[in-house]
Formats: sequence, structure tokens, C-alpha cells
Amino acid sequence: MKVVKHVFSIAAIFLGAGCMFFCLVAGAPEARESLGGYVFCASAFSLVISAFLIGCVRYILYLQKKVEKLENRLKNDSRTYSRTDGNLDKNHFVP
Repeated sequence: MKVVKHVFSIAAIFLGAGCMFFCLVAGAPEARESLGGYVFCASAFSLVISAFLIGCVRYILYLQKKVEKLENRLKNDSRTYSRTDGNLDKNHFVP
């Protein structure tokens, strides 16, 4: 499953970068001496922006899983202590 997520992320990066590159190059200057530098900068910019956006989405999903895991853990802990009428057992304390 992780391989599919990585492949999908890489495909999304290249798809987004390709679309952005096409839009940036459509307004390229007509002078031949500055065209190469412009195309290089447009390709680098489109790859960096696309990778950053996909990285942000992946990080948000990672944090969401972490929060859900902590919420489940908190629910389990609250069920454990709910049977003690709000007080901790004496067995929880070691002299």
C-alpha cells in the first residue's frame, strides 16, 4: 500500500509540474539567448512547487493519522479508568 501511495505522489508531482510548466512556457520570451534560462527556471520552479504541495498534503495526512491514533488511545484509557468511580486504584501506586 505504501508503494502505491509513493507512486501516486510521484505521478501527481509530475502531472502538476507538467501542467505548470506548460503554462509558464506559454509566456516565454522570444529572444533565443534568454529562452534556455527561462525554460530551466520554469521547470525547476514547477517541480519544486508541485513537490512542496504534495509534501504538505502527505504531512497533513500523517498528522491526521497520528491524531486519530491518540484519540483512540485516549478513549481506551478513559474506559479503563471509568470503572474506578473517578479515583485511581491503590494498585496503581507503588510505595
